[in-house]
Amino acid sequence: FSHLEPEKSILYKEEGAENHAFGHSVWLTVASFTCGEKFKPHTWPAKVFVLSWTFTVSLIAASYTANLASLLVVSGQPMSVITGVEDAIRKNLAVCVWKGGAYDKFMQDR
Repeated sequence: FSHLEPEKSILYKEEGAENHAFGHSVWLTVASFTCGEKFKPHTWPAKVFVLSWTFTVSLIAASYTANLASLLVVSGQPMSVITGVEDAIRKNLAVCVWKGGAYDKFMQDR
């Protein structure tokens, strides 16, 4: 508030303004954690609504991110090493080939 004149500052606005400034500081602090500081509610019920909504959105985004991360992490599943088509045939694994392609007749014969 260094750019404001002291009599126009929020701290000198009215009797008990310190409580208002403290409450507003708490609002800005909590709202900054949930990205709710962009909204400008004037009443406490509106501030509670904005905080609860932005917290819910943050929770959904965090849940989505955690779920996506768990899907992308490779778990310790055993992997079968296949070095060629003969290896897949010997291990009796399903093989996809293009119908009419180079391996189509080869795979049908096996």
